[in-house]
Amino acid sequence: MRQFALVLLSGFWLYQPRGGPSGSQKIWEDQVPTADERVLGYPVSLRLRYKATSNRGPVHGFGQTRMMSSKDIVFAPGDGLQPGMIAEIVVAWPPLLDDRILLELVLKVSITDSQDGVAEARILAYDFRAADSPEATQRANAVALA
Repeated sequence: MRQFALVLLSGFWLYQPRGGPSGSQKIWEDQVPTADERVLGYPVSLRLRYKATSNRGPVHGFGQTRMMSSKDIVFAPGDGLQPGMIAEIVVAWPPLLDDRILLELVLKVSITDSQDGVAEARILAYDFRAADSPEATQRANAVALA
């Protein structure tokens, strides 16, 4: 399976094979984004679940990522989350480990903003783990049948 990267060059998003058509690819100086063009994150749409604790008790929910970077995540719906809350977000990671094991990306985050059901958070820590939820089992069965 070929993997593809999303690259921003001069204001245009391009899909290209990861590492370029012949392995590692050099980036020319005129291709490096300027300060105004820097990528704030990547538009990634992955299923997730989250849990946090508020003054009123635990907050649980499900949603979809909208943007992810190495430091931030934006997702919806983020209902019940307030800035300053610490939350755990579990993202269903699409690639399989050894072509058979489902993975989850587990994020410890601090909620930085939440408006109209969309939450933004700063990533404090992350870890990958083998998925063991009923949802993960259903995903594994669907992959096995495909």
